[in-house]
Amino acid sequence: MRLLALGLLLPPLTWATPANLVDVYLAAQSANPSLAAAAAAVDAAEQNLIGANATLNPSINLRATAGASETLNSNIVSNEGGAASLIGAIAATLPLIAPTENAGIDAKRAAVATAQVSATAATQQLTLDVAGAYFDTLTAQAELEAADAQVSAVARQLERAEQRLDVGLGTRVDVDRAQASYDLAAVGAIRATDTLAQAFDSLEQLTGERYDALADFSDRYQAVEPTAALNSVLQNALAQSAAMRTAQAGVDSARAGVDSALASDAYRVDAEANTGASKNLRGGVWASDYGVKLTLSVPLYSGGRNQASQASAIAGLTQAQANLEVTRREIVRTTRSLYRSIATQAQTVTARRQAIRSAQTAVEATEGAYEVGSGDIIDVLNAQSDLFSAQSDYQIARYQHARLSLQLEQLQGDLSGDDLAAINQMLAP
Repeated sequence: MRLLALGLLLPPLTWATPANLVDVYLAAQSANPSLAAAAAAVDAAEQNLIGANATLNPSINLRATAGASETLNSNIVSNEGGAASLIGAIAATLPLIAPTENAGIDAKRAAVATAQVSATAATQQLTLDVAGAYFDTLTAQAELEAADAQVSAVARQLERAEQRLDVGLGTRVDVDRAQASYDLAAVGAIRATDTLAQAFDSLEQLTGERYDALADFSDRYQAVEPTAALNSVLQNALAQSAAMRTAQAGVDSARAGVDSALASDAYRVDAEANTGASKNLRGGVWASDYGVKLTLSVPLYSGGRNQASQASAIAGLTQAQANLEVTRREIVRTTRSLYRSIATQAQTVTARRQAIRSAQTAVEATEGAYEVGSGDIIDVLNAQSDLFSAQSDYQIARYQHARLSLQLEQLQGDLSGDDLAAINQMLAP
């Protein structure tokens, strides 16, 4: 593939083997800090869950104390007596009924689910961002090719107009019109050159690498309408989309918050076993003891703090459930819209292909009429402009179809690097 540039704004690009979609995706994947942050968030949430589960395990403590004392006469400094001792004890505590700890575990479990959904969403969003930046660059490339072709075509018509004027077959008006069209085409090419440079800059920002050329779609890419039924797509989107899973995780987290707030009013039971030994170091013998006890704790009154916390948690749950319904409705609307858009875009691609044939025929007709003196140069220039626009619009329509198809995959929670690899097979080598 070649990229056309006027060189009016930027120095010539250094051409290399065109990078394909998978190349760009792998570069973005390795350079993107969001994925590393999302993975670290999952690790942190999982460790927090391990810590929460550990609160239900026995806790064992060892305590050792060494002491000494002296008895002094209040009037004369002299030793009247004293003692020295060594005490050691081991105590084990096990929560038997622990509502607060159980609620905490549920909250940490919901946090893990939220982190995992966020990590999946980050990966899918990166996949879509890479494809979007790639297609944006191809779009800018197609527009530049059309603009450059327009400049070349108008330049040829300007030259022909001048030649016809020299031999008396043309008019100064034809030359002036061709010159004006050439100037406008040059402006368009300048803008297209800058747009393409900015698209490559955006791609570099995303991947950390500089690309000079990208592989374009080949004729193997076929823009087709969705094959799955709309109801099936809707069910997948409602069950697997990152937005729905995130909203559901928010509900689970809020429900765990309610359980935690309610646990503050629940009773708890703890078991404790301990054993110890002590000895008077001044001639004493070792003495040992042990004990087992159960402790029942029942909160009676907290000044209204617990009730306020519970009311707040219940309100948070109501909010999360409402957000889930809002998300569900948005997913339904977006899915239906995307589904229809893909079908429309597939038909648009077919129509754009036919438009190229029609525009080519119009160019041939207007050029033939102009050559025999029955046509106007403006008609030729307009027909050529229509042809270049039709060619560019056809390419852009295919990029848009691919973009919409990937968006629908993301909405169903199925978007991955495999989808990009499938498109990659349709690119020109």
